Amino acid sequence: MQSPPVIDDQDQSATTGANQNPLTGAQRMELSKLNAAFQLKLTLLVSIFGIIGLIFVAWLFRSSVTADTEKIVRLVIVVIVVTASLILIAGGYSTDQTAPAFGLFGSIIGYILGSANRQTPGNTPANDGTLATGNTPPTGNTVAPTGNKT
Repeated sequence: MQSPPVIDDQDQSATTGANQNPLTGAQRMELSKLNAAFQLKLTLLVSIFGIIGLIFVAWLFRSSVTADTEKIVRLVIVVIVVTASLILIAGGYSTDQTAPAFGLFGSIIGYILGSANRQTPGNTPANDGTLATGNTPPTGNTVAPTGNKT
């Protein structure tokens, strides 16, 4: 059984019980080049997937763009943010590098999707969009009379 090559200079004889020769500098550089080439291809593939997703959204909702622009913009932003997140992952960035970006992406998505639930002042869920007639304040003098409380 063949074990995977060792990339770092640590001796793994204590963990595996066998003496293995670590990779030489040239072998490490070659492996690094292969890894970078794979990450580049994967990043390009994810980018193409994102562009195809945006084209699909534009084609699917082409007739309703003028009627409901806000929902279309939300959908496009979600597709862009998800694609950007996948690009960061495919690019081989570490957790320390992607955590701030994912936090920002989460904030953007939360704001975009949370703004969809906002209602206009006259259209609240409590009254189902009807104007409240019995809850209006009385007209005239609304100040309580002054006097001694006993």
